[in-house]
Amino acid sequence: MTTTSNVERWCGSVCRARRSFVRHGLILASLLCALAFGAGEAAAKDARHPLLVYYGDETSAQAAQSENYAALLEVLRSSESPRASVVAENIVKDAEKFPLLVKRDIEALKAQAKRLGFDLAIFTNALAFDGAYQIHRAATGKTETHKLPDIPPTSSPILATSPLSRPEYLRAALLSVSALYPAGSLDMVLITNGHGGRDVTLMPRVNADLSQAGAALAMRQMLESDDNGVPPAWARIQGTSKLAYWQILSDVSAAHDVRFPLVFRETCVSGIRNFTELFAVPNSVESIAHSGTGNLDGWSLDYGEMLGSVAPGSDWIAGLADALKDRGVQVDSGATSWFGVLFVALRGIPSVVFFVPLVLWLAWYASRHYRRRRKLSWAKT
Repeated sequence: MTTTSNVERWCGSVCRARRSFVRHGLILASLLCALAFGAGEAAAKDARHPLLVYYGDETSAQAAQSENYAALLEVLRSSESPRASVVAENIVKDAEKFPLLVKRDIEALKAQAKRLGFDLAIFTNALAFDGAYQIHRAATGKTETHKLPDIPPTSSPILATSPLSRPEYLRAALLSVSALYPAGSLDMVLITNGHGGRDVTLMPRVNADLSQAGAALAMRQMLESDDNGVPPAWARIQGTSKLAYWQILSDVSAAHDVRFPLVFRETCVSGIRNFTELFAVPNSVESIAHSGTGNLDGWSLDYGEMLGSVAPGSDWIAGLADALKDRGVQVDSGATSWFGVLFVALRGIPSVVFFVPLVLWLAWYASRHYRRRRKLSWAKT
């Protein structure tokens, strides 16, 4: 009886031990699974998707073959002004070469995207007329064609043949491609290649609308008088202003939590112009590449060459920024952007203002010296 009881008690303790082991084992397994899931979720959240967006606002075939281009070139070529023929030649060259430049850039970037393993989104005026854009996926090695959102037509005949100059297209392009990635995961390197000016960062090569009544005659008179005043209404600059540019990037950041490690405005006079624009740059923009207050030769910026020196697996964004610096492009961080703005602001101050402190000091010194002389003369008398 005792033996049986001891055996039973032993068996019972073994069973209880097994149940305790199983219970604790399940708790431990559940804890490990929870930790693994949490780590995986955190890793997924922290995973970044590098994407280079090439936004090529080239002079389109529709613009070069338009009636407006024909009318403009006719006025320029028939003018006796020596600068008219130069302008006409530059317009024709731009229509021929700019699409070739954009094509070269895209081919080079595609090759480097495959080699370095980053995604590449491509926007051009030629694609915009088809309502589409392309994206090369590093994971699959394939290039996909996506549809652009429907954008209302413009009443401007100038912008109608240069859709990527419109702020509506830039906004739709960046929002559309950002939506392809999980929110908060996208590192977008943005290159906007086009024509620019003091206050506009994307605009058509030709802004003169000679379809307006009297515009052709007025242009002939301007050429003969060498008038460099304020452009009339038919020749006003159209496109995406610098302030609108930063507002669009700010909206994209807010909508999809996108970061911009590098933004390159590949246009002439693409630097930040004033403090108003500086304060408009969103915090999501880390570095800005630009041409300052000068011009930019896109043909000297070979992306195949610049990215070709970057080793696979290394920081290709930093490599691109360094390569741009080596080729004379200014690259500023948020902490250094204000230097250029301050320099531009100081350049705008008339030089005579800088001598005001010296003049005031000389006047004070002369007055003080005169008073001392008078006191000495009174003391002698």
